[in-house]
Formats: sequence, C-alpha cells, structure tokens
Amino acid sequence: MGKWLTMSDAVATLSVSQRTIQRRIKTGKLETKLDANGHKLIFLSNDKLSTLVGDNDRQIEIDKLRAEIASLKAQLEEKDTMISVLQERLAVADQQLERQQILSLNQQRLLEQANEPFWRRWLKRKALPAPGEAGVVDAEMASEEERTTHS
Repeated sequence: MGKWLTMSDAVATLSVSQRTIQRRIKTGKLETKLDANGHKLIFLSNDKLSTLVGDNDRQIEIDKLRAEIASLKAQLEEKDTMISVLQERLAVADQQLERQQILSLNQQRLLEQANEPFWRRWLKRKALPAPGEAGVVDAEMASEEERTTHS
C-alpha cells in the first residue's frame, strides 16, 4: 500500500532535495507516472517510504560526520602550527640558555682569578719549565741537593 505524490509533496515528505528524488527515480528506487494533466507523480509505498526516510537519516548522519571530520582536521592543522612555533621558540631558548651558561662559567672563572693572590696569578703567567728540563728550578734543586749531601 502507498500513495502517489507530486514532486513538491515527495520533497516535503522525504525531506530531501528535488535533485535527490530525480536521482532516486533514475536509479529505480522510486516509481513514477504522469497524471491526467501531464504532471509527474511519484509513488511512495509504505515500505519504500521507511527505507527512503532511513536513507535520508543516514545521509544526514554522514553529512554530520563529514563536517566533524573537517572540523577536527582544521583543529589538527592549528595544533601542528602551534607545535612548530613552540619548537622554534624552544630552539631559540636552548641557544640563549647555552650562551648564558657560557657567560656564567666565564664570570665564575674571572671571579676565581680575582680572588687569587697576586703572586699566584703572576706565577701562572710565567712559564715554568717542565720537570726534567734544564732551567732555573732544576738548577736550584740541584744546588740544594749538593748542600744537603755535603753537610
């Protein structure tokens, strides 16, 4: 059992566009006939009506899901952009930290040098010969050894 509807009534009943109804006619999902005035009538059986309305509900759900996917993609792109910006900032901050650490070490060395007695700084600047090399230190040690052995 079912009923014959005009195109506008079928659009309203199924809550779809006229183009959708035309596609369903073309694919054989809907049956048509001409009335006495030559207008196209669409037959909606109770079985087909529930199936077509179900198709419409599924299409609405699909459209909602597609919209949600598009929204999520946009959010993902925004987050990817934010991550890139934050990674660049982190790299700059790491470079600044490294420079600060180098400056801090240099300042610490300068403070240590400033707190050293003058004579120690002066001796560090003078190049002392390495042990075993001929030089003032070895000569002094040799003369001191001679004194201890002769006495």
